[in-house]
Amino acid sequence: MRGSTKLHWMVWSHLCKEFNVSMLGRIGWRLIKQPTSLMAKVLKARYFANSSFMEAQLGSNPTYVWRSILESQKLLRNGLCWKTESGSNISIWCDPWLHDHQNPYVTTEFDPAKGVFMVSDLICQGTWNRNLVESVFNNRDANLILAIYQFKE
Repeated sequence: MRGSTKLHWMVWSHLCKEFNVSMLGRIGWRLIKQPTSLMAKVLKARYFANSSFMEAQLGSNPTYVWRSILESQKLLRNGLCWKTESGSNISIWCDPWLHDHQNPYVTTEFDPAKGVFMVSDLICQGTWNRNLVESVFNNRDANLILAIYQFKE
């Protein structure tokens, strides 16, 4: 038959797994976007009291629920990128904040002697400190940083 299309079915177990990962991703996203919710407060107090959800570890004696939610970190890490704004909460060296889909992380080797740790350290009077950016980062990173839209203070 001309013009007919076939429907390709997916194995039910694979479909269920994909759906489960998607729902876990939503829970992880809520932990990031709604840190004052009751669920976020309870999980934070128990599993990541001194860090953010994206830095959370499995910990000792984790529940099955926490193990499952923690699996969403991988999914979120692949799809998240920080919105720069003031940059006071964004670690230059640890967070995915550059606008590059292949690698949103800084590739320049970390040098603590340079004294830049947070994105806000690169901002001077509401704009990038171009001289600092070009002196600290390799060409790839400097170009990506300077291409990010300017922010408001």
